[in-house]
Amino acid sequence: VAASTMNTCLLLPSSPPTLRMGTNLWAQGDQQSWRGLAAIALARRAWGAPMARALPPLEMDLLLATTFETVRVFNAITADPDARRLQSLSAQLGKHLPRRNRKTLERVCESLSGYEFAPSLTARATLASDLRLAALLSGDVGGVLAAASLLDNVVAGSLKQRINNSTSAQALLAFVLSDDFLLLRRLACS
Repeated sequence: VAASTMNTCLLLPSSPPTLRMGTNLWAQGDQQSWRGLAAIALARRAWGAPMARALPPLEMDLLLATTFETVRVFNAITADPDARRLQSLSAQLGKHLPRRNRKTLERVCESLSGYEFAPSLTARATLASDLRLAALLSGDVGGVLAAASLLDNVVAGSLKQRINNSTSAQALLAFVLSDDFLLLRRLACS
């Protein structure tokens, strides 16, 4: 199923499950990258909160800022997003958040209050963990590398050329060639 949001890649919990990917990924991808995107969607599902993990960087930053704002814990990230959207989302979340969950969220936000969330850095780190888990669980390293390049909007050339031009693919390749990957892959397959 195609989605209008750029770089969308997630597995919707329906019966049967539906893979949703952005029209840009469908139009610019190939079979290898689509296999990798399916692996990433499954990894996001395995991590939990697949819809939040699939958010574009600005929206992920806004979601983080909203959580801090809702429980009135200061973090510098709350100063970055659009103030009107932040207040509106915070009011909506506050209205629907049960008291017990609010206390838990407040404790989590307090523990993270000193951490400086650099804009878009959280989304990049989230994508990196999604790519690593996708490669580990699927074993389709080429597919996940192709998908990483596609998510970085690198579509021209051979897979080697795309990896050379994609920051996410290069980081994943370094992980895949490490001893940690081999150890984790051995554990995952046993």
